[in-house]
Amino acid sequence: VLDGRAMAAAAVSALTEHGPDVPRLEAVLAQNPKLAAAELPSGQTLLHVAAAVGAEGAVSTLLAWHGDPLAFDRARRAPLAVACAHGHVACAEMLMDALDAKRLDILLAMADEGGWTPLHHAACSGAAGPVRALCARGAAEALDRCREASVTTPLHICASNGLDTAIPELAARLPPEALDARDLGGRPPLVLAATEGHARAARALLA
Repeated sequence: VLDGRAMAAAAVSALTEHGPDVPRLEAVLAQNPKLAAAELPSGQTLLHVAAAVGAEGAVSTLLAWHGDPLAFDRARRAPLAVACAHGHVACAEMLMDALDAKRLDILLAMADEGGWTPLHHAACSGAAGPVRALCARGAAEALDRCREASVTTPLHICASNGLDTAIPELAARLPPEALDARDLGGRPPLVLAATEGHARAARALLA
């Protein structure tokens, strides 16, 4: 019989070794259901781990076992932010579906310790999918209500990363002044895109 720490390690191993092993994860949870929502020694939960590796089946399983989509790690990131940061759209959709509209709206407007909301993390993923998924749920509008958000906006991040396919969606949903917002270096998104050599991103910002 495994103790609690060993069972937590076994659950993490089921998610990260040789690809996610959902049956193995379910076997561990059957022995200790509380693990689904428990804080791991890392400060994360199993939902954070599953979101990071894009394990859709594991996310579904953990939610069914009452894993908490509103659990925060030590950097104040919920599993949704982790899924977005790694570009896992399906996991992000599942985590958003697990919340009612009010709680999702609150989560989308919350910043982590670095001042980043889930939309910031989605923009940093390098993929347009997470940005579009969050924008469809009101993340751009929620960003405007976040008082702790970094002055570096998701639009700056897309411009810096050359993520031109996500820029039209953001530009259409963010307030017009977002196009002129300055990052920590005093640069608006257009200047940042040009400086980084992302011509298509610059054109998207000018469209």
